[in-house]
Amino acid sequence: MTSTHAKRIRLGESTLKSPPTSSDPRPATVASPGPAISSTLARSKKDEVEKIVAHTISRLGTFVQQNCSLLESCSSWDDFAMAVHGPPHLQPTVGELPHPAAEFLASIHDHGVPIHFDDPDWTLEQLDAAIEKGCNFSAREHKEFIAEEMLEFGKDGFWTILPYDKVRHLPGLRLSPAQIKEERERRPRFIADHKSGGVNEHTLPIAPTESMQFGGALYRLLTEIRHADPSYGPVYMSKYDVKDGFYRIHLRPEHCVKLAIVLPRYDGLPPLVAIPFVLTMGWQNSPPTFCGFSETACDVANSRLYKRHAPPHRLEHLPASLDRILDSAPSRL
Repeated sequence: MTSTHAKRIRLGESTLKSPPTSSDPRPATVASPGPAISSTLARSKKDEVEKIVAHTISRLGTFVQQNCSLLESCSSWDDFAMAVHGPPHLQPTVGELPHPAAEFLASIHDHGVPIHFDDPDWTLEQLDAAIEKGCNFSAREHKEFIAEEMLEFGKDGFWTILPYDKVRHLPGLRLSPAQIKEERERRPRFIADHKSGGVNEHTLPIAPTESMQFGGALYRLLTEIRHADPSYGPVYMSKYDVKDGFYRIHLRPEHCVKLAIVLPRYDGLPPLVAIPFVLTMGWQNSPPTFCGFSETACDVANSRLYKRHAPPHRLEHLPASLDRILDSAPSRL
């Protein structure tokens, strides 16, 4: 082998072993952060979350202290409930609606939704046992979320939060555990587990259950679409969600304590009880009571729309008679 040929071989080896240039199609390897950097980032994020949680619990403690001061300044529980919740969300003239449910709605406007049971009031031993048992596991897992939710609800006058020892003596008090319902791709939902505490079991069904319609929604929609006047174009459907719909209907002030909720334990705070002034998610009489309002509104709206229809034309009977003649004519086929 000549020296020139040997140089060519060595040159080829050197070329193959050289690092890839910018035109090399192979992607460059990016070095991942080391374990020390990852640990620092995780610790920083954890510290940030802990600060937010501590701030929320601090706000919750301040809110509880404000409620305690207000309760002590009021002469009765009814006065306290009125001071926190304020006037009803219903129109004072709701009883004047041309509807069979007008009297029922007016009663709720004047007095609130009643809560009655078929068993005696709870004893102090039952109340203490419910506090000792605490809330559901799902609520303990989302205690920070519940604190945020209750602060918002308290600001709107829907709920109040008080230490258990401040409400333990209130007549009619019952305690249900707080619960969280996790939903896919949505925020968790705070509900009251009135079932496990026996509240739903002993609630008298005095709400208008006939206002709820189950099982026929699709049939009614298809019927309306089928019989719609095509001269007005295609049919459009829409669905509206009333924000905090249950919370727009208030309870009787003296009955609110019957739907009280045991909240999770928070560091530095005594055992807390949340008391609603409005319908709760989880009470069996909440859906039919709310539907009594929504169905009445729907009936009144449909009635007013029907009155706007043009009266029948004075010659409408003439084409109707022709329709009967055409229907009775023999077929040409």
